[in-house]
Amino acid sequence: MKRAAALLALFVAGCGSVQMPSLPSPPGPARPAAAQRQDIFPAGAPQPTAGLDWYFDHSDDEGRLVYGASAGEALRFGFRCRRGEIDIAATQAVDRVRADTLVFYVDRAMFLYTASVETERTGGQLVTAAIPRADEGLEAFKRKGWMWVDAPGDSFTGYASQPGSTAVTDFFAWCG
Repeated sequence: MKRAAALLALFVAGCGSVQMPSLPSPPGPARPAAAQRQDIFPAGAPQPTAGLDWYFDHSDDEGRLVYGASAGEALRFGFRCRRGEIDIAATQAVDRVRADTLVFYVDRAMFLYTASVETERTGGQLVTAAIPRADEGLEAFKRKGWMWVDAPGDSFTGYASQPGSTAVTDFFAWCG
């Protein structure tokens, strides 16, 4: 729980140098049940949601990209990179976990990664995956600035940049 709180504090506060847990194993194979969800995937890009955007922040050696109402809001979805490391950590806050995977969609393509799961004090869970920087899913997200993620039931939540926002491109440029 302390580790989950530290991870959440880093993403939420966006400041200081909280010791991050080690990253989980690289992405694993797709699971057939998750692949079936592609049939119900929404067409096109999500529309930006008023008051929500991607926020980029960094310290000397660590960059963070989080989605929410502000950089200080509770984590919905976020990325973290450290200079010199080959992986980018992706973390999603969820009420309940279906499997030990993190899934997002860009341009009707599904990107599925093996993840670790930690329970928060509030009862929610943080799902975190290590994704190689050159991964096709990260490249698609970097180009588009938006993604769809699984939501409760058979629905999706869109995380789209506001017009003129440079947070996504700034994050990937900073990470190298």
